[in-house]
Amino acid sequence: MTIQQRWLAVILAAGWLIGGGARLGAAGNRDAAWAKVDAAVAKGLPQTALAELEPIYQGALRDKAYPEAVKALGRRIVLEGGVAGR
Repeated sequence: MTIQQRWLAVILAAGWLIGGGARLGAAGNRDAAWAKVDAAVAKGLPQTALAELEPIYQGALRDKAYPEAVKALGRRIVLEGGVAGR
């Protein structure tokens, strides 16, 4: 497990604990947006995935869906690390 993956796991776990876990998608349905992020990652397009993550992150903060915001932030950190590491 890389350091980035460990940090992502820590961030996701903290978000899960802080936010009560069950509320992960309760504030707004961003499933379609997450699917776009996953598709961009699968195609090897990290910059596109980063662009798709920003509205998810902002919407989660606006809706006070903090666990989802933490998830988006964690994914952003991992993707930015991958872009910088290339």
